[in-house]
Amino acid sequence: MKRHSNVGSVDYYPKLRYSFPQFWFGCWTDVVLTLIGLLAAILSGFCVPGTIILYGNLAESFVQYHIHNAIKGINETSEFPVGFRGYNDQFRGTSKELAKETLNFAIYSLFFAICQMIFTMIFIICLNHAAINESIQARQIHFKVLLRQNIAWFDSQNPEDLASRSIRDTSYLESGLGEKLGMFVSSTIAACNCILVALYYGSKLAGTLLVILPIIAVIICIAKWANEYMREQEDFFYKPAELIAEECLTNIRTVLAYSGESHESKKYVEKLVLVENCETTKGTINGIVGAIIWFLMYSMYGFALWYGVNLLKIEQSYTVATLIVVFFCLQICVLHTLQLPQYLHIIEKSNAASRKIIGMMKNTSEMKITNVHVSAAKTEVGISFRNVFFRYTLHNDLASVNKFIFT
Repeated sequence: MKRHSNVGSVDYYPKLRYSFPQFWFGCWTDVVLTLIGLLAAILSGFCVPGTIILYGNLAESFVQYHIHNAIKGINETSEFPVGFRGYNDQFRGTSKELAKETLNFAIYSLFFAICQMIFTMIFIICLNHAAINESIQARQIHFKVLLRQNIAWFDSQNPEDLASRSIRDTSYLESGLGEKLGMFVSSTIAACNCILVALYYGSKLAGTLLVILPIIAVIICIAKWANEYMREQEDFFYKPAELIAEECLTNIRTVLAYSGESHESKKYVEKLVLVENCETTKGTINGIVGAIIWFLMYSMYGFALWYGVNLLKIEQSYTVATLIVVFFCLQICVLHTLQLPQYLHIIEKSNAASRKIIGMMKNTSEMKITNVHVSAAKTEVGISFRNVFFRYTLHNDLASVNKFIFT
């Protein structure tokens, strides 16, 4: 099947107004594969709360089984203890009924697991295939645009960085369009569904525990800003060391002739001390942030168990299943939320890389041949060209070739 892409067109700059320009490098088949992958990622996110609900119902069945066996010896005139407020008259309390509930849990859990596996496999295959195709098209477009740049543009660029930049930008583009995009969508849908399920089963308990999410989000944003700042400082401090290494390797004969290896090594190590301090600071920040997040999560676990048990005694509608569903749904929601900044950072890098490639097309120089008059001789010996004009697109007032004639 013949692929129709956008490689032949250079009119890409108006498309910068779109939020995700990286999707413009592929053909219609890549768009279809991306849509199928995103749909599969959404369905994969919907499967996450299902297993938690099944587990909560199974735990409730075990509790009701023991309650039913415990009240067999209690007379009708006796008062029920406080722990029996959640007694379910519909549950028979037999071992056969409990085995049936366990079998249903195993079957439906296997069903959700297979569905999630299939949907995950679909979005990984589709998105990776579309990302590879679009990265290939982006490499072709990037190389074509490089050949159409003005000569003055190459004077302001480092020739050694052009090839590496092309590979780096297309790699960012591919990673942001591949499975990371599907994981971002799946994690977002799973987190939102877990919040909705938790609010549906126990609004009081879930609403109280959701206070931790904004706190974790603020901590993650501060950590991200601190890491970016330290990374910039690290790059700034590493440049002097890089210049020393480059100068030493360029003049290696002179360094060896004057036995300056130890001196150059000492200078290089001194410049790397600040880089080491940046790395140490960045690791310390990540360690402190991780410790704070896990402290908040375990604090949430303890508060959920304490407050949930009190709600079991006070609220008639709260059961063991409610406590388990709300607790584990919010736990999985927090874990998925912690992964979202990583996926979002990869998508932002892909977006920025695609904008670089597309932005280069604004300054492309197209050479056009106009007013060409060709006159062929009567014989089949040769062809004569008269009044040949040649002008650069950006310098229409200056004719490089004016009224040139050759045969």
